[in-house]
Amino acid sequence: MTIKEAINACVAKREVSKAQIARKLGVTAQSFNDRINRGKSMTADNLIDILDALGYDLVVKDRINGSEEVLNR
Repeated sequence: MTIKEAINACVAKREVSKAQIARKLGVTAQSFNDRINRGKSMTADNLIDILDALGYDLVVKDRINGSEEVLNR
């Protein structure tokens, strides 16, 4: 799954429009779509911001000891 596919799945699950998320991020709908379409060049900060606007956290889980860390900006 690509970052773009993951974000689109989160948007669909929340049943919100990309324009609504763009407004939460303080950007235009076109700018938001450009961010998503960048795919491989998207920064972790951009991803965290988008997930935050959707009401999600980005969590990293240590597979050895099971600890989890929420990544924030």
